[in-house]
Amino acid sequence: MAEQQYRAAAYCRLSREDGSESESTSISTQKTMLSAYIKEQGWTLVDFYIDDGFSGTNFERPSFKRMIADIEAGKINCVVTKDLSRFGRSYLDCGYYQEIFFPEHRVRYIAVNDGYDSHHRPAMDVTPFRNIMNEMYATDISVKVRSALRAQFKNGKFHGSTPPYGYLKDPTDHNHLVIDPQTAPVVQQIFEMALQGNGVRIIRNYLRANRILRPSAYACKRGDRGYLSLPNEDELQYAWNENAVRMILRNPTYSGNLCGYKRVSPNMKIKRRFCRKPDEWDVIPNTHEGIVPQEIFDAVQKLMNSRQNTPRQNRNDLFAGILHCPDCGQILRRMKAHRMQRPEDAHNYVYICNNYCCYGKNACTQHKIEFENLYRAVLESINQLSVQACSDPQFIQRMQEHLNSGSSANTAQLVGRQKSLLNRLSALDERFNALYEDRSSGRINTHNFDRIAAKYQAEQDQIRAELDSIARTLDSTKDKNRTAMEFTAQIAQFRGVKQLTRSMLLALIEDIRVYDTIENDDGESEQTIEIIYRNMGSLGELAFSPPPLPKLERRCICPACGKEFSATGNRAVYCRECAKARKSAQCRASKIRSRQREKETVRQGHTYGQKICPQCSKPFWPQHSGRQTYCCEECKQLARKATAQRRRAIHKGEME
Repeated sequence: MAEQQYRAAAYCRLSREDGSESESTSISTQKTMLSAYIKEQGWTLVDFYIDDGFSGTNFERPSFKRMIADIEAGKINCVVTKDLSRFGRSYLDCGYYQEIFFPEHRVRYIAVNDGYDSHHRPAMDVTPFRNIMNEMYATDISVKVRSALRAQFKNGKFHGSTPPYGYLKDPTDHNHLVIDPQTAPVVQQIFEMALQGNGVRIIRNYLRANRILRPSAYACKRGDRGYLSLPNEDELQYAWNENAVRMILRNPTYSGNLCGYKRVSPNMKIKRRFCRKPDEWDVIPNTHEGIVPQEIFDAVQKLMNSRQNTPRQNRNDLFAGILHCPDCGQILRRMKAHRMQRPEDAHNYVYICNNYCCYGKNACTQHKIEFENLYRAVLESINQLSVQACSDPQFIQRMQEHLNSGSSANTAQLVGRQKSLLNRLSALDERFNALYEDRSSGRINTHNFDRIAAKYQAEQDQIRAELDSIARTLDSTKDKNRTAMEFTAQIAQFRGVKQLTRSMLLALIEDIRVYDTIENDDGESEQTIEIIYRNMGSLGELAFSPPPLPKLERRCICPACGKEFSATGNRAVYCRECAKARKSAQCRASKIRSRQREKETVRQGHTYGQKICPQCSKPFWPQHSGRQTYCCEECKQLARKATAQRRRAIHKGEME
């Protein structure tokens, strides 16, 4: 039988380009080898399929896909490569093409250097193991490259292709970031607006209104690759979106810290990169000059975190996310008061426990507080603390004592204990030296030396453990003292403040707990709130007597009698006399209609009203009693049988 004439395709691949103008030397070598082999076999060379600069782990290569399309079209029935690794380095994909795709399309595959021929496969074919080894080689290279890049990142070197908005690559060192003087003011403006309490949408609208180029348009104008060019008159180049603003506000790079690995892929086979949470990002501190100070960046993060999981109707609420119920821990929901609306908006809102609003008094109590009373109490507390911080020299000391109030011993006692332990440790070292000299001179035997040395060693270990505990406690005390000083400096900035702002509350206060109103023996009501300041905790409960709300009356004209009267509610339409007469008239009309229905029933010969049979859904007139449910005895028996069957089925299911 004459040998089949093959239409062969020569496939060449190299994962690294030797140049952008001409083909690499390795590709030329592959072409020469494959063309000579095909000519020697007497086959027809259809075409060269070359992928220069493409990885073998990815089969989305242009020439490879073109070759597969020609195979499906019937133009090729033989594929020749230099070796198996030139075809690919993915064990699963190589196995699919070699074991399934090529046999289905009757294509012969030959790897010249590896001696592989799909038409002459031995019984013990080791080709799958070779594919595994090729994949292991690619995996090893991938691990090494990733390790090298991560090592550069840990050393504070930026290895991204494009610098973040607001930065440029240093001309002398491309792994270092420098501030871009053109866009850095935009980043500063974004953080300033966020610090003032403006949301992402407001900042986005401001950038659009001032016709500031969005990051991608600015990168394209700067000459960076990979960005779509837009005409100068196109408004899309100023179309900032909320996500771009949010990414700038969340990026620690703008505070001088290199941030990376926000999205990672599990391995080289998976090209999709999965997003990581902000607390999982890798951040290297103090690697370059920051556009905004670290304090401003941290304050903006607190503001943004406080807006998360906030109900839509409370987004403009001053105390949203801060008020909590001390009993059940739920937030306090802002609601409009069910009373006559006052001219001042502060008089129209109250806060009530969300658990009570959803599930009633069986779940929790109201914990109701007026917005105006809460506003006044918080403002007075901040003003009192700010005045004390500015005028009282003992304020810092009191704050330090407040933070250290839970300690088991004061600082002086700990320092004294630390000195005595250090002295004892020095004495033990001297005894060890003397004991060793006695052992060397023979004045003490080995048994006694080991026994005494073990005793001294155990005591030394115990002393060192206690010294470590004391050192940690003293360090914690120093941190608390520093926290007290920072809180004093922060609260002093708000001296004489006249009104509360959202940024002020989030900077100072962590939580506010509202307790129920209690009536005293004298009949007066008293309510208590507890303010939890950031890094300081509670400084005591605030008790106040809620002042009575001003009573409002509105002058109305009664539409019935035409007289003018004073209304104390929102729904009052008629004067008191006319409203009473109107209600009496409605009651009389209702009774008359009820009697007419009864007369009509008696006139038709029925004693009771018409009903609907639940079995057959037909209307009927009860003949026996008002408690008759079914229209006839047959429907009644059918309903009883259905009920009995249902009960037996339920009982059988429980028994099984």
